[in-house]
Amino acid sequence: NHDGTSYLGDTYQAATTDFLAAYDDAASRVFPAASLFTTLGDKIFAPGLYKSDAPVAVTVTAGATLTFDGEGHPDAVFILHIGGALTLSEGVNMVLKNGAQSENVFWHVVSAVTTGLDTEFAGTVLAGAGITVGASSFVNGRLLTKTGDIKIPAGSTSYSAPPSVSIDGGTGDPDPVYTDPSDPSRPVITGDTSAATVTVTVDGVNSREV
Repeated sequence: NHDGTSYLGDTYQAATTDFLAAYDDAASRVFPAASLFTTLGDKIFAPGLYKSDAPVAVTVTAGATLTFDGEGHPDAVFILHIGGALTLSEGVNMVLKNGAQSENVFWHVVSAVTTGLDTEFAGTVLAGAGITVGASSFVNGRLLTKTGDIKIPAGSTSYSAPPSVSIDGGTGDPDPVYTDPSDPSRPVITGDTSAATVTVTVDGVNSREV
């Protein structure tokens, strides 16, 4: 099911032109770059360019966390150039912190992109071949390819902007606990709401600072 607007004609052509220009621009970047290993585990990326040489493929190991640290700059840009295919194993998680924005993370992949089951992906994919998203995955960004199919299975979610969450209320308790109305035994928000930061737990699993 496609719950958005389908664009045809001039709009489609303009979008295609812009995508191809972005793909070529990312491929041409040659300023000093850090090398990407063929196998990635947990890793923190500072803003900048990261490259693996052609035709080298890159695999991210199961359960790994890739963190993009904006270092306090909301306009910080991350470009990851993969000379071959990109494969994310099951349970890979991508975290944006210190101002990093999904719209400023670019994955330039010469070949195909595949994510495993239960993956949390962030950024724009500029791929040369097909893109396959694993079941029960979340994509915060955009998936674009020159050739091949883009496959997003039922049960997975893709969005191009992060959802907003509003938290209202308060008990006056210096350390209140808010619970899920459908399951009052499970706390979902803890901490002093007068502070600048609270921790939100989604589905009892993933914590995020807001």
